Amino acid sequence: MEVEHVVVTLNPEFTPAVMICSLMGTTLYIITEENTNPLRKLVTAIISFLCGVYGAADAAGAISATFSALITQFITAGYDIQISTAIGAMVASVTSVSLLSGILSIIRKKTTGDKG
Repeated sequence: MEVEHVVVTLNPEFTPAVMICSLMGTTLYIITEENTNPLRKLVTAIISFLCGVYGAADAAGAISATFSALITQFITAGYDIQISTAIGAMVASVTSVSLLSGILSIIRKKTTGDKG
């Protein structure tokens, strides 16, 4: 209980739902990752989890704004769609590490001279 209290007081957005969804996003990415060694998976999991927790509110805001803008394109009345920060944590967790892996893959291909 003490650890949970300390973690929650660091930032009020660190709710149990955000933590669990960030862990779900991390698990989702790690399960789909192929041909990597265990150390790389561990580092990727830690980065993914932290990005999910710290990026939850921003990701939820971006998703909310995107959906609200799409809805108002088709409906005349303005709607304000709110996405939970827990969903934002899962999305931030998966997308941050996917983008990082993509960038590292591009850099690796350029340095080794692969065309494919």
